[in-house]
Amino acid sequence: MLSEDKLWLPPLSPQDQKRLASLRRKKWKWLGFSDKTLWNWLQLLGVLAIPLVLVLGTLWLGTQQSQMSEALLKNQHDTALAMS
Repeated sequence: MLSEDKLWLPPLSPQDQKRLASLRRKKWKWLGFSDKTLWNWLQLLGVLAIPLVLVLGTLWLGTQQSQMSEALLKNQHDTALAMS
């Protein structure tokens, strides 16, 4: 059943396999990404993750501090109004 659904193609000759391999290498070689391994990509992601976490953490802490400051000011204002 499965063989009926698939198109059969003859195998490539060794010469055609070499041509195809060289085309695949040339496609991205000028970008410098052709020789990168998974480990290289993981290292890059790790290096980029550190500043991202620092920025997000700084923004979150700043927001929390701002909200706490507003709450304290409101509480102080309400207390001052209640005393007068």
